Amino acid sequence: MPRLQQQRGAGSERPAGAERQRRGASREINSGPRLPPGGWDDKETRLRSAPASADADARRRHPSGSSSALHAKTVDAKTADAAAPAYDNHIQDRDPMANKARRERESMTALQKHCAYFDRDGDGVVSPGDTYRGFRALGCNPLICAAAVVLVCLFLAPPTSPHWYPTWNVHLRTSHRSIHGSDTGVYDEDGEFDEAKFNALFEKYDLDRDDALNIREFLHRARAQRDHLDFFGQIATILEFSLTYVLAGENWTLTRETLRTVYDGTFFDNVEARAKAKRESSALYKNII
Repeated sequence: MPRLQQQRGAGSERPAGAERQRRGASREINSGPRLPPGGWDDKETRLRSAPASADADARRRHPSGSSSALHAKTVDAKTADAAAPAYDNHIQDRDPMANKARRERESMTALQKHCAYFDRDGDGVVSPGDTYRGFRALGCNPLICAAAVVLVCLFLAPPTSPHWYPTWNVHLRTSHRSIHGSDTGVYDEDGEFDEAKFNALFEKYDLDRDDALNIREFLHRARAQRDHLDFFGQIATILEFSLTYVLAGENWTLTRETLRTVYDGTFFDNVEARAKAKRESSALYKNII
């Protein structure tokens, strides 16, 4: 009997020891990486343990079989390239003054954009000095610039004055008041670009159908669209378009696209760039000689 009880006691202790061993192994797995003997000051130990702890954290957040982690990685990979341009645009739009100027130009009418080129200081007012500097930038000689200042200040600027008295400055906000008679009518009464009248201009007066208006066709238009006894409007139209033909430099011909840029104001930027390049090439030639 004692021997049988001893065997039974040994048999009862064996499962208990196995259970303790199993629980200890499970505790080691759940506890994650243990502190090494040398502490975390050991660089190699840190490098070996950090990925293991990161993997353990990832497994705890996203259990095996869950698609959340894979979905998050896929979304990040797909949106990385799409988010980059938006971030670049955000960096480019940090200048508040540039944003304000862009918004103001987008809200302008076609006539305001046409006149805004001569607003050299960007204050919304074209002064006589701005007019002179603008024509000089276009490559005009001082005599033509002075004549342009006189004509603009005497005839085009006074109607745009926001006060009860006339001024020498052209105010962009009320620039539509400077629209004179005997004109093409492409600008409406608010200064907006009228696409229908622009196309009708070529359909009616482009006699040779080359999608351009030469000087002969322009004079025919000026005679046909003149207002009765409107001598100022007729003279103003002839002077404006004559200068435009000279600045365009297309052998006294204005193509459809060139004339369109005249009405939206980008024509002056192109002429200024061409005049600047011409001056730089001339200066370089003189330095070489």
